[in-house]
Amino acid sequence: MPIIKLSNGLRVCNFSSPHDFSFEDSSILKACSLDHAEKYKVNFNEVKTKQLINNIEIENIELSFSLSDVLLKEVKEIIKTWKLKNEYDLIIIPLTMLNAIKENKELKNIDLKELPFRVIRMRSRTEKKVKVDQFCL
Repeated sequence: MPIIKLSNGLRVCNFSSPHDFSFEDSSILKACSLDHAEKYKVNFNEVKTKQLINNIEIENIELSFSLSDVLLKEVKEIIKTWKLKNEYDLIIIPLTMLNAIKENKELKNIDLKELPFRVIRMRSRTEKKVKVDQFCL
């Protein structure tokens, strides 16, 4: 996983995004390889229903997210070892993965504040710069 040190001293790594992150301090957290990103993606669970709007049929898709077996195993390994390894302070994950962690029965009683998993917080939608001191849980 790519790791950088931000201007405020935080060491952050990219868990699975195939895209670079540009931070407001000009730091750039590099993308993961496409193979890595594919291996650690969440399951997209879809429930489809049909609906008529103005006599036009559309399909509504309700999404939920879950951790694949491989991803759950990796999350558990990170929980077990990240403090011991001391390689990074935060690990940037997609919002879908954060939601899947929150909904996972095996991880339900874990306090996310005590773990490194965080979602980026953009400084603004138009600038596409990630904040260095605010992250989402």
